[in-house]
Amino acid sequence: MKRLSPIDTLRRLYNTEFITDLEVAAAFGHGPKSNSRLTRMVKAGELIRVKRGLYIFAPPYQHQIPNQFHLANLIYGPSYVSLESALSFYGLIPEAVVQVTSVNTTKPKLFRTAVGRFSYRCIPRGAFAAEVRSLKQGNSSSFLIASPEKSLLDKAYLDGPRSQLFAWLVDSLRIDEGSLRKLSPTVLPGLSELYSNRRFALAVKDLSGELCQKKL
Repeated sequence: MKRLSPIDTLRRLYNTEFITDLEVAAAFGHGPKSNSRLTRMVKAGELIRVKRGLYIFAPPYQHQIPNQFHLANLIYGPSYVSLESALSFYGLIPEAVVQVTSVNTTKPKLFRTAVGRFSYRCIPRGAFAAEVRSLKQGNSSSFLIASPEKSLLDKAYLDGPRSQLFAWLVDSLRIDEGSLRKLSPTVLPGLSELYSNRRFALAVKDLSGELCQKKL
């Protein structure tokens, strides 16, 4: 029987599109030999290094294209996809997003990788876990992403004014008024309190009132 190459061994052992150095070590044993195998597979174009300790299978060995949002969760965590990427995912903003945007509670980070750019911004810890959902697209790995309302508030908290939020969302972010009316105005005030900023909470309360009026 023909002996499997290291990359074929990994492909047989792991059905995911992402692999860590620990999983490689589990396949071949810990120590210098495992590290040298990793280095050779990267140089041979069989694995692509995303960051230290995290790799994806190169296209000839992929079962499917890796999900960028799931990859964002893995690169720097705990985090979830939000801001422009989530707003674009839900069809709230018209622009294409050139990097995957996420939030966390520690410190901002930007990762420039061989498979794209991944940025992370910080929100208060108390607001982090609310309205985050796990979604799955087709056969790809599931990923954590903010709800439409949460992604909008994350963006407004980090970049928006502390008054006239509705005008900012429509004029600056170019969110269609019809799309805004589909959001749940009753969810927004309670969510805004979690950011522990009184001016922001008041601005969101005013926004919720405007959305309620426009639904009538």
